[in-house]
Amino acid sequence: MLMKYFLLALCYLKLERFTEAKQDCDAALKLEPTNKKAFYRRALANKGLKDYLACSSDLQEVLQQDPSVQEAEKELEEVTVLLRQSLAHASPAKPRTTVPITEVDGDEETSVSPDSEGSCRGDITINLQPTNVYEFGQALNAARCSGNTTACTDLLASAAPEMLPQYLSTQLDGHTISFIMQVLDSHLLEKDPNLVYQHLNHLHTTDRFSTVLMMLEKDDRRHMTHLFEHLSAVESTEFTKNDVQNLANKYI
Repeated sequence: MLMKYFLLALCYLKLERFTEAKQDCDAALKLEPTNKKAFYRRALANKGLKDYLACSSDLQEVLQQDPSVQEAEKELEEVTVLLRQSLAHASPAKPRTTVPITEVDGDEETSVSPDSEGSCRGDITINLQPTNVYEFGQALNAARCSGNTTACTDLLASAAPEMLPQYLSTQLDGHTISFIMQVLDSHLLEKDPNLVYQHLNHLHTTDRFSTVLMMLEKDDRRHMTHLFEHLSAVESTEFTKNDVQNLANKYI
């Protein structure tokens, strides 16, 4: 369980999803309150969130446990400067386009662009029976991060469509929408087209959906169009082609 949180936290750091990274570090520290690696990765997450005070506190904890960790010492020097600037109401630091992640146990530094999802592929355990919004979000992020379409299919197959907007309310972004559309079209449509229709009928009611939709790339929009074309070709007693067209107008 502890290793799962470590892997997820590292994955989210590489994707610059700092809130999720911090949450997994928090979970790891609940299991092992003195874990040096969890403190260090949480420090990086706090830095990404511009919570420099919390970042400084975590780095000091790392150095208190092991004063020889040079990576933590360097980060602390940088964060101390950022904290002073923040307290002095200076202009915020320009967001980085890459996230340097140097492990405290001597791993090489890795710089990964925010959209490099392939870098997070690995043996990540995914909870396919989430019981709340947080667990569903963690499972979906892990599936997307690792490119595990089968796991995402299982999640969507077991999720009540009316709950989808609530599940996605805090983490909806273009990558998530694109991944869900891919899974609905390539995996779930053949198995249960009625469920696909119901998911689409509720997905567009998620908070910020319209804003995120405007930011999708052309390829993502084309894939979305293909999904609705395939759905409209399905013979169903629960929806008509006209229903699908009306629904498509909310997406395309």
